[in-house]
Amino acid sequence: MTNQLVSPEGSQNGESGGKLRFRKIVSVYLGKRRRRSAFLLLLLIAFFIGDLAIVRPRTATVTMSLNYTQASDGLTPNSTRFNMYELKTEPVLQRVISYAGLEGLVTTDTLAECISVEATHEGTSHGENNFISTSYRIGFSNNGRVPSRSAETMLMLLCKAYKEYFFENYVVSRVSVGQNLSTLDVTSEYLSRVDIFNLKLSQIKRYAAERAAESGNFKDETSGLSFSDILLRAQNLLSYDQANLRSYVIANSVSENADILHNQLVYRKRMEKLKYDKEMAAYNVNNEAIALYDEAMTTIYMVPTTNSKSEYYMSATKTGMDSMVMAADEELDEAISLFKQIEADQTIANAIISKPLNNEQLEKTQELIESLDKKINQLFYDLAITDKAYETSHVQRYLMF
Repeated sequence: MTNQLVSPEGSQNGESGGKLRFRKIVSVYLGKRRRRSAFLLLLLIAFFIGDLAIVRPRTATVTMSLNYTQASDGLTPNSTRFNMYELKTEPVLQRVISYAGLEGLVTTDTLAECISVEATHEGTSHGENNFISTSYRIGFSNNGRVPSRSAETMLMLLCKAYKEYFFENYVVSRVSVGQNLSTLDVTSEYLSRVDIFNLKLSQIKRYAAERAAESGNFKDETSGLSFSDILLRAQNLLSYDQANLRSYVIANSVSENADILHNQLVYRKRMEKLKYDKEMAAYNVNNEAIALYDEAMTTIYMVPTTNSKSEYYMSATKTGMDSMVMAADEELDEAISLFKQIEADQTIANAIISKPLNNEQLEKTQELIESLDKKINQLFYDLAITDKAYETSHVQRYLMF
């Protein structure tokens, strides 16, 4: 047996070689691991990019909310029936195609197939659990049918087109309707013109009142106008200018044709007489009911008591008797007012035929008419400006995407 001696130097060399081999193995292992990690990282990046470039542009969704009072009743702002599926109708889709620059490349039928509409709600629409939705989820899926446009772009254009369509058809200013009154073909008879003024001012007043209730304290920053100011001006024109013109025309029997004015007054007196008879009939019925009620209640035991305001009353008579008495008083007041108007119209009608035409009164009447007409036109103009400003700043929120 031969003993082999290993020198300290040889031992050190062997140990150094082992360390080198270990480091090489570790290096190879780590290199493979890095390459695998890098591959997985690249794969993840490629998946993310593919998701952005391929999947997402083909599908896009948005939620639309209706933010106006009538929406909860299933109506549009002008109180017509709301139909969300108008989103897919020809006028809206034609706008989308135009905005996207796809004329001749895509039909409205193809575009409609890409659009989905779903009411967002909780519960069911069956049986007794019917609901009215004020929120809708709109989706657009391309799948290659719309060339060179992402679903997100097409959905954005769809929302824009539908919002414009909705505003034009259901939120457009109604002020223009009143302006058409100026084109009415009326006679030259002055009393007829006064009636037209009354109609126009009443319409302005009603519209301004609706807008004032809806808009609260809205004021156009540019003009400083508000619906409440316009409402007050309309009321003043009705109470003073228009009433003054009517009184002057009737009291002075100002007319291009005395027979026409006489006939108008006679007809108005006939209509007022019908109203008077109706009010008096209702008043008499209420009085008879009060008498019957009072007679019937005398056989019933009365309970003295007080109400929440510490007012003393007999509990058995408080409800029925008071309501009938108040109704009778109102009917009598209206009847008295009508009777006074009837007498005044009859007096004027009797004096018209024999009264000669007065040029000075005609000139004064024409002056009053021109002044009132100018004020009404200015009021219409201010109302239109205020309404436009309100639509721009507030009505745009009727549809929120």
